Order: sequence, then structure tokens, then C-alpha cells
Amino acid sequence: MSRIKTSKKFLASQKKALKKYALSEKHVQETIDSLENDPYQGDAWPGFSGHSVRKMRIGLPEYNVSPRQGLRFIYYHSENKDVVFPIILKQKGTYNERDLKREVAKILKDFLAE
Repeated sequence: MSRIKTSKKFLASQKKALKKYALSEKHVQETIDSLENDPYQGDAWPGFSGHSVRKMRIGLPEYNVSPRQGLRFIYYHSENKDVVFPIILKQKGTYNERDLKREVAKILKDFLAE
């Protein structure tokens, strides 16, 4: 069983992403918490030099928003430490993929330096 270790940056991104979707806060948190039992739910996100960075699509059923149109949740899973580190939560269409990868790389680098 993995443990989830959140950061202030992730909590800020979560708050911003859920500002428009307050009714879905519980659903999103349950989805994140489910990673304790199955940290391989998201798709592997390439480009992070062997680090297990994954991207999960989260639907917002309270608003009839499918996973394809909903939120993007990026997280890192450290197998040897058995830790899931939520990196960022964004609403689809509010970011540029290249800029998001740079932002994720910086946050991950800071986390790995701890």
C-alpha cells in the first residue's frame, strides 16, 4: 500500500482547478486517495527519464463532464519508497502541454531533492 504525500503547490493547483467545480471536490479526493491501493491507474507520461510520472483523467459526474473533458491529474509514483506524490491538477484546455511538462519537471526535481 502506497502513502500519498502532498505539497503546497499541489494543494494550490487543486484549489484552482476545483474553483469552478466545487461539487466534485469529494469525488476528486476519493480518486486521488484510491492511488494508495493502486498507484498505476493513470497512463504513463513519457519524457521524465525513467521516473514513473503518470497522467490520469478525472471526470466530474456532478457536472456531467466526462473524463475526456474533465481534469488532468499528474502524479509521481516512487516504487522503492512506496509513495505517491501528486504533482498538479489542471482543467483540460487551460494549459499548453509543453509548458505543463516543464512545470511538472521542476516540481518533480524539487520533490526528488528532498
